[in-house]
Amino acid sequence: MPLPALGPRATAAILLALTFAVGILTGVALDRAWLLPAGPHGRWEREERVRERYRERLARELRLTPRQRAQIDSILREQQAQVRALRRRVAPEFRRIFQETRRKIEAVLTPEQRARLDVLRARWERERRDRARDRRRDPPPPQRP
Repeated sequence: MPLPALGPRATAAILLALTFAVGILTGVALDRAWLLPAGPHGRWEREERVRERYRERLARELRLTPRQRAQIDSILREQQAQVRALRRRVAPEFRRIFQETRRKIEAVLTPEQRARLDVLRARWERERRDRARDRRRDPPPPQRP
């Protein structure tokens, strides 16, 4: 069954809402992935746990010698330093883009919509903090060999 034709105003409204939603989701995802500060149980600690599991798995499954383990550890530390340096360099540009996008979106909204968006952002931030707290309280089970 074909969809009914929408008028130009309805189409514009739908496109605006979709653009807004995609912008928020993209901003939140990138903000969480790239810009969260390191702290207790923060992103850096999670990354370190992932690296440690990777090193242990390589050592176990490839039966690495102590010398090979040391060489691979050195390679991974170098890579980690390079990635952190890259993040430090690009983080300001990401922040600028997110702030500009946020400003542009807010300029399109009515005062009531901006107020509602502020409420939504506060709720989303509380939910993010709750999930982070739950992850700290209930760490994942140890990985089996």
